Amino acid sequence: MTSYEKLLLKFIENPQTLKFKDIEKIILKNWYEKTEWKWSHTVYKKDWELPIIVAIHNNDCKNPYKKSIKKILFNNLEIWNKKQDKKKNEKKNEKS
Repeated sequence: MTSYEKLLLKFIENPQTLKFKDIEKIILKNWYEKTEWKWSHTVYKKDWELPIIVAIHNNDCKNPYKKSIKKILFNNLEIWNKKQDKKKNEKKNEKS
């Protein structure tokens, strides 16, 4: 198991236990781009999705942000997986 997979498992089980720098690794690994914003907020953007906006204080963010990041990432992953499954099914139907 890679270090990213271990980190992802910790994030899935309990995002509050991780520091934001670890959560940021997960965000960036999921094709988001970091764009700095004013004050203490950081914005992560992806072409076809709403941005993730996080307020960072003392190199960490509050637990509600961590929970919402988890929801956003896994919701997007679920949508992406459904699209991939649909494409696979269409290819199978074309071959039949």
